[in-house]
Amino acid sequence: MKAHMNVPIFIPHLGCPHNCAFCSQKSVTNVQAAPSPESVAFSIKKQLATRGDRIAEIAFFGGSFTGIPKAKQAAYLESVQPFLKSGEAESLRISTRPDYVDKETVAFLKAYGVKTVELGAQSMCDRVLRAANRGHTAADTVAACAHILSGGLRLGLQMMTGLPASTPADEMETARQFVALGASDARIYPTVVFFDTDLYSQFLSGEYTPPSMEETVERAAACLAVLEEGGVQVIRIGLQETETLGGCAAAGAYHPAMGEMVRARLWRNRLETAANTLGGRELTVFCPERLTSLVLGHKRENFLYITEKYGIKLQLRRGEVPALSDGEKWVAL
Repeated sequence: MKAHMNVPIFIPHLGCPHNCAFCSQKSVTNVQAAPSPESVAFSIKKQLATRGDRIAEIAFFGGSFTGIPKAKQAAYLESVQPFLKSGEAESLRISTRPDYVDKETVAFLKAYGVKTVELGAQSMCDRVLRAANRGHTAADTVAACAHILSGGLRLGLQMMTGLPASTPADEMETARQFVALGASDARIYPTVVFFDTDLYSQFLSGEYTPPSMEETVERAAACLAVLEEGGVQVIRIGLQETETLGGCAAAGAYHPAMGEMVRARLWRNRLETAANTLGGRELTVFCPERLTSLVLGHKRENFLYITEKYGIKLQLRRGEVPALSDGEKWVAL
């Protein structure tokens, strides 16, 4: 199977009239102004020069694409067409708001070769959406998903953890609804407090307290488990690191290795379930080579945690499960 390459085009805050409590697109993308359609083609060509034999997907991120005036949407999409027609790029993805999608919008995007529409749903709880000043409802997300799928496009969904008024139960329910809505892929973004946002003001006043790093990792891992078990591919956890992003974060659980931390926690939780279920004093863990670092955890912290908490010695073996002696406790991951 060939590797994939993402070709991102950032259009920060373009097409969105709302001022979400957490939003600081210019900080997140490190892009200060939306590109012109002419510069988009130049950027794509430059990025594709490093493609090799990878399969490329061009993606418009950072704004609400379908909220942009139709003529400018068309100009952006036209700039991508030569790369789709030549086969240099295989697919096209756009991200937008749930309340900016209807049947006609989907038909328009499909005509330009868009294959995936990604919605910034953030939460499926209206109480949380109101607290974050999202300006749309969970019902808007449900309707948008139906339009996207009935129009023959793939559905991507984004969720956030740790938003004001959000609980772990709210977030797991959001993940469950993403599965039920038919998402092909999803992103999990733990909330980061950026300077010069409404959320920063709430943080300074004490109205909002972000979850700790430990709680953030645990909450995201719980959502990851729900999504993966439901067949939804989680393609990103945490914000993409840029040269300036760390300096823009005033509070919250920002970490450039958030994805690895959350995935490692998921495996620790699975090991803990096995330890509780199987018992005994020793447990042999079989896992594929590619999962070794996540199963072990940073500096073997997952194995150390299980040993210290349960008194169970874990032994890691890579590859297929061989013949085992009678009574040997084991789990295959």
